[in-house]
Amino acid sequence: MKTSTYLIAIACVVASMLSSQRSFAQSQLWYDRPASQWLEALPVGNGFMGAMVFGGIEKETLQLNETSFWSGSPHNNNSTTSLQHLDEVRQLIFDGKEEQAADVINREFIKGPHGMKYLPAGCIELNTPINGKAENYRRQLDLNTAIATTSFSVNGRKHVREIFASLADRVVVVHYNTVEPNISDTLFTVFGVNHEGIEGKLKAEVRTAVRHEGKGTTVIISAATNYVNYNDISGDAAALNSRHIAAAQQYSYKELRRRHVAAYKDQYDRVSLELDGKKDNSIPTDRRLASFNETHDLGMVELVFNYGRYLLISSSQPGGQPANLQGIWNASPNAPWDSKYTININTEMNYWPAEVCGLTESEQPLFSMIRDLSQTGAATARIMYGCRGWVAHHNTDLWRIAGPVDGAQWGMFPNGGAWLATHLWEHYCYTLDRDFLKSYYPILKGAAEFYVDYMIEDPRTHRLSVVPSVSPEHGPVGKNIAVTSGCTMDTQIARDALTYAREAARVLDVDADFRQLLTQKLDSMPQMKVGQYGQLQEWQQDGDNPKDQHRHISHLYGLYPSHQITPESTPELFDAARTTLIQRGDKATGWSLGWKINFWARMRDGNHAFKILCNMLRLLPDDRSMREYPDGRTYPNMFDAHPPFQIDGNFGACAGIAEMLLQSDDNNITPLPALPDEWKSGSVRGFRVRGGKKVDFKWRNGKVTKMKVRPLTD
Repeated sequence: MKTSTYLIAIACVVASMLSSQRSFAQSQLWYDRPASQWLEALPVGNGFMGAMVFGGIEKETLQLNETSFWSGSPHNNNSTTSLQHLDEVRQLIFDGKEEQAADVINREFIKGPHGMKYLPAGCIELNTPINGKAENYRRQLDLNTAIATTSFSVNGRKHVREIFASLADRVVVVHYNTVEPNISDTLFTVFGVNHEGIEGKLKAEVRTAVRHEGKGTTVIISAATNYVNYNDISGDAAALNSRHIAAAQQYSYKELRRRHVAAYKDQYDRVSLELDGKKDNSIPTDRRLASFNETHDLGMVELVFNYGRYLLISSSQPGGQPANLQGIWNASPNAPWDSKYTININTEMNYWPAEVCGLTESEQPLFSMIRDLSQTGAATARIMYGCRGWVAHHNTDLWRIAGPVDGAQWGMFPNGGAWLATHLWEHYCYTLDRDFLKSYYPILKGAAEFYVDYMIEDPRTHRLSVVPSVSPEHGPVGKNIAVTSGCTMDTQIARDALTYAREAARVLDVDADFRQLLTQKLDSMPQMKVGQYGQLQEWQQDGDNPKDQHRHISHLYGLYPSHQITPESTPELFDAARTTLIQRGDKATGWSLGWKINFWARMRDGNHAFKILCNMLRLLPDDRSMREYPDGRTYPNMFDAHPPFQIDGNFGACAGIAEMLLQSDDNNITPLPALPDEWKSGSVRGFRVRGGKKVDFKWRNGKVTKMKVRPLTD
């Protein structure tokens, strides 16, 4: 009997080890050579500092970012002439003269500047004397520990270099187990830059401290700026760095490593996903990616999901800035689109995985930015439009500009702030945190108040319309401009803004008269329409082109992330949304594919959602190779390719995988709503759902076999 028990125990231990190794294998990016370019380097970050690790043999390169290092200084971009031309613009739109309206908007509404630039904070090179040929080279990023490791052997001696951005101690740590790098304590300053007439008054200070521990060497790196908030740059970067370095130096390398891993795993280990099936981590990640559409290696699906969570944890933490267009990583002083916050889809998409994956900490910088914008945007609403509440358009930056930028075709989008504010209500729905809701209710109310004042009756439809506005970057057939009145996306976002403010007031039992007013306004807004091709109309007029495969499918906001279109409540609109998705096609830019995964998940079509994910997981070696790889949408380091690099696709894919496996609304939890045929069996643990609960379940042959639902709190 004792022998039998002993053998069973051994079998359980072995099975546990194999399970752990299997899970571990699907949480590593690894390569058999150093990075030759930035899009092969591996990202580490702690919400304050980001570093791209190249993994060289004799020279390690760390390209650094500090989350608050941007061009410019406090300013706003509110036009003081727009209000006196608002009625003129509206009348031109009502008369069908949208191009003339756009001319007035470009001249009187959009005065610049057009947003500042997110800047790199410099580069550190660590040189080591290596005498001999390196063998058994491996460069990896372990998503279980958030540690990048480079290892190789020279003359039979193993060299290991570990690098991480500590979540516990706010520094980047580099540790050599053997060879001592040629570096001593250093300090350098990178000065801010002027941009579009705004003086660059920020400076980033980077400081390193070197410590020898036995046979190893540890390098501690800290970076900071003089930024305090969008209206205050009186900070002391030198004092911050001194404090962070001194605090980190209290600990040995082993203690620094342990503290970082514990802080990171506290967030990362909250959820897990495992798909049963073909997996092969025996080949480097870039080659594994290149063959994915032939192998359908399900381990890569797990890796995409885990990588999205890792990137969000690494780029967005309390006290730092939100994840921007490139997360926290940027090597160029002139990044694409300035690496700003594009809030007509991209910034929102960055945070789609946060609630379902329980990454509440990562959302705090977003919530902080929304609070800032409710302040700067209140001035914009009043000065530019004569409205109460607050507004932000399609772009913002470190300085929380809220006016329109770039041009009427892109910038005349007064819905960015309201879309961001929906994340506040969603957070309440997932957590049922009344204190949070009470704190942010004035911001939800302000977003609704803006629409109450801004919307006017369109004489052609006799319904309240958001005007002027655009359906992002896209106009109807017969029009050469996107400027319009009451497009579908406008109405959907405004409807959510009014509904969420009303519901928040109901939960808190406040503002009864305001709730009644919001109900009246909601009843006066346009309804969604089905067009001549069976599509969901993007505009009030039936102007969709069924052969147009534009990357923005903005009018399906009501399908995802909103819940305005469902097969149960709006079956006709649901079918029309499906028709629109088919017409727009299965190929697009990287971020658009990320959105389409979620669309098809809401369509409860897992095979189609997986097809879109497969289209995203196509290798693009670098931006110079776009002609050779026209369908490439993922770089060797698994960053999403617009192209160029935008991180939103990584987050959209992560959220989409979760959406395929579990959906929820105020009343229902639906496991496996969009399960692909190839994902026959598997398990998830810790997924959050609306209603303040978390869910574990297993499935086999497409059917749930075990499910556990638990409250988040007592």
